[in-house]
Amino acid sequence: MIFTLLGGIVGVAIGALIATLILLLAAKIVVKDVPAFGDGYKACFVAGLIVFVLNLIVGLAFANAPMISMLASLAIFVGGFFAYMFMIQKYCGYTTGQSAGVAGVMYAFFILITIVIVGVLIAMGIGMSAAGGP
Repeated sequence: MIFTLLGGIVGVAIGALIATLILLLAAKIVVKDVPAFGDGYKACFVAGLIVFVLNLIVGLAFANAPMISMLASLAIFVGGFFAYMFMIQKYCGYTTGQSAGVAGVMYAFFILITIVIVGVLIAMGIGMSAAGGP
């Protein structure tokens, strides 16, 4: 359990670096102003910790109930949006509307990146199957 927590914190720290770059891009698009990297990193790190803890709680609570777990994952997705929105508002000094817009653009980028990665993995799997691979 301790390794799960330590690994999760390291994962959140690394993920926050990537999320901060996306936050800076989203802020440039929505607000036309870029916050300091440190402020953006703090917002992404704290929001990432909140999402990590929510995932841990849901994982432990619904380990034997996959359908409920899938619905809880959707709730975590929405809760994560609000965590990012409020942390961006707190650390970057944006209004609620501005931080909601920035978080929305961030989530659009997150979804796009996920679709691209899944598409590449599926294409690699199809390519390997056609070539006689595993």
